[in-house]
Amino acid sequence: MSHDKILASVSFLAELPLYESTKPYAIIGLCDKKIPESCNTNTVFETIESIPITDMRVADEPLNIDTCGFCWLREESQYLGTSRPFLSVDEDHGTVQEFLEETMQVTKSALGSSAIYVYDWRYRKNETEYDDKNLQEEIKDHRHLTYAPIGVAHSDYSHQGALDRLFLHLTQDELATYKQNGAKVRLINAWRPLGQVENAPLGVCDRRSVHSEDLVEVDKVLPNVVELEAYLYSRPHHKWYYISRQTPEDILMFVQWEGCEIPSDTTGVFHASLSGPQTTVGNKPRESIEVRMILIS
Repeated sequence: MSHDKILASVSFLAELPLYESTKPYAIIGLCDKKIPESCNTNTVFETIESIPITDMRVADEPLNIDTCGFCWLREESQYLGTSRPFLSVDEDHGTVQEFLEETMQVTKSALGSSAIYVYDWRYRKNETEYDDKNLQEEIKDHRHLTYAPIGVAHSDYSHQGALDRLFLHLTQDELATYKQNGAKVRLINAWRPLGQVENAPLGVCDRRSVHSEDLVEVDKVLPNVVELEAYLYSRPHHKWYYISRQTPEDILMFVQWEGCEIPSDTTGVFHASLSGPQTTVGNKPRESIEVRMILIS
């Protein structure tokens, strides 16, 4: 393997005949004892090893968010000295909001926009086990929950799922007006670690290498809503990338949906936490913050 690539393991949805007639689903956070544990999901995953992952730092071609769906930029943050503000509302003292404002400014400068909104953010840490049964008790502080990295190749939304999310924040008339005025509407994630990544780096798949038949829409059943995600089948033509030894100054931005003339589930970038010996340079748990935004440009 050349110096610009590593081999890593990624989990994918197993390509079962079941999904030709039955939609994949996962029930998350419902405490109803009438639902047997065996019925919580019908998703089956397979781990594919030795997938070539190109290091963005030494990639041969320019990585442009308008083409491959992601980009890497460097920008120091004033608010990532500690994880404590992201862990508890009692430790926040306004730091989280300042970090979100900072992230919006960086995104606006890098990608250009006439309007930008944060609609969600997540703090993740390795070896986190979140008990769904506690969801109702913790919902009052749900933004400060700790989430585990996700090793399954996924996009946060299918095309319809992204529209469902958009219409929580924009009316259909507003979205139509933006389109009539020639504006581009995108859902963008900005991802960065709190310290240098020593294991479980985030991998992203060039959206140009993903075909519509490579993916399937999944129902993510939450206590108050059903979100529509997308999972990926493994294909040899997929092109994966990561940032080696990513630091808090290294921001990975990637599209999760983009408005286009022909609706498509392939505008979002599939991503996953990578595993395997070549992804590990140390044992320090990976901590990261991802900010989810609506970008209008």
